[in-house]
Amino acid sequence: MVLQVYPDQAALSEQAAKQIIALANQAVADHGSFYIALAGGSTPQRLYSILASVELRSQTDWSKWQFFWSDERLVPLDDEYSNFHLADSALLSKLDLGASQVHPVSIEGRTSEEIAATYEQEIRGIVQTGADTVPRFDLILLGLGSDGHTASLFPGQPSLDKSQHLVVASPAGTLPPPVDRITFSLRTINAAHHVMILVSGSA
Repeated sequence: MVLQVYPDQAALSEQAAKQIIALANQAVADHGSFYIALAGGSTPQRLYSILASVELRSQTDWSKWQFFWSDERLVPLDDEYSNFHLADSALLSKLDLGASQVHPVSIEGRTSEEIAATYEQEIRGIVQTGADTVPRFDLILLGLGSDGHTASLFPGQPSLDKSQHLVVASPAGTLPPPVDRITFSLRTINAAHHVMILVSGSA
């Protein structure tokens, strides 16, 4: 683990963006694609805007990126609480991406367990696997909630113990909004080539 401390959120976001671009270019050079799982919450929003800036937009081949989400709230994709909506507004809509590059969580008409299972199958069909057959993301972005949760893995919840799955259902946590979610399991997170946890603010 490498701990990097910056004076404010602006510096944190700028340095994180530069490191992500470097990781993307290295992954593309190594195996032709960059598999990234985006995070929700307030901290990554500034990062996404910086990635979409003219300066950084020209420093990577976006056609090689594959976008997933490390967790998602089970709300419509255009809802203000949707993690997809946050990333789409700040980053994805600013880029010239093909539909096959963006993999939001499909939430329509099913239970959270069924949604998690479907997303796991989509990941297995796209992301390259390691020797243990677990798909290995090049980078998983995570935040940290004031209650200690990351992705949608909440302290003391059964989702922490479901290591046989890549994606699991997660009940509403103690922080708003009070909706069910799906989340990467610890197994998926720990298998990634890189994990970046963005933490900002006194909480």
